[in-house]
Amino acid sequence: ENFPMLRTNMEYDEVAIGMSDNEQDILNMARRMLKENLGYDNVMLAECHFLLGRSAIVRGQYGDGISHIQSCISMVEGSNNRPLLLGAYRQMVFYGIQVDDRGIMDKYIRKGMERVKDDCQSSDYATLLRLRGLYEYRCDQLEKADVSLCEAFNLFTSLMNPECHYHLSRAACVNYRGKIRLKRGQMLMETDPEKAQDEFRAAEDIFRQAIDIGCCHYVTNGMGQFRANLGQALLYQGRLAEAEASLRESIECFSRHEGFYWGWDRAEAYLSLVCWKLGLNAEAEEHLAQAEKMITIM
Repeated sequence: ENFPMLRTNMEYDEVAIGMSDNEQDILNMARRMLKENLGYDNVMLAECHFLLGRSAIVRGQYGDGISHIQSCISMVEGSNNRPLLLGAYRQMVFYGIQVDDRGIMDKYIRKGMERVKDDCQSSDYATLLRLRGLYEYRCDQLEKADVSLCEAFNLFTSLMNPECHYHLSRAACVNYRGKIRLKRGQMLMETDPEKAQDEFRAAEDIFRQAIDIGCCHYVTNGMGQFRANLGQALLYQGRLAEAEASLRESIECFSRHEGFYWGWDRAEAYLSLVCWKLGLNAEAEEHLAQAEKMITIM
């Protein structure tokens, strides 16, 4: 969820892994503008805080990131700049996702929903529905989550046009629905193993659909997560060679640019488990060490 507004071929809230020289220049310029204090208007300064806050949050630099995003919110909350304010609210939700703070997620999803309550056919509303579905999933409200995610997916689909296809937004909705089936399977493993396997096969199909929707245009952090989820579903089915391949592809996505760590630790941990099951003990230790390193960074 980084640099969406700096690329003409990216959708809002979508991120291609890697930072171009131009994007680094823009961050440096934002820092200079805030430091110089040369009478820039509040909107321009708020946008600087937003860019710097978003960049910091995605890299796990939460203190700096939250400070910038809260400065952005305080500058625009009383204005009519809805796109920037909703973007800042979403960054607070993303922070809540990354540190597993459901209270923060709920607070800023509600704030966003209040701002778009009269515009329920917009991409802003669809994005908040998607985030609400994720929040409900995190709270184990699986049926409610599925409804929210289906509604978000259908709204994004209805909004598609030649200029904006919402590829990753739709893929994210599908991916979260796959995680619902994965969680159901995990809950059934001891009491009903056969039904659990049905859920894992359904999750696999859904994750493959997410990859098909999302992989058309970009290599992203999200694609790394989709492939990690697919690897997990394959692992639970005992299809170790396929799980290994998917998890290696996931790590390749994450490693395209250092600094984008969210989800990388989980892919390394599951690949460690697969290697251990395949008897590759030395490599299993390496991937476990890498997972622990990622957790420390985040």
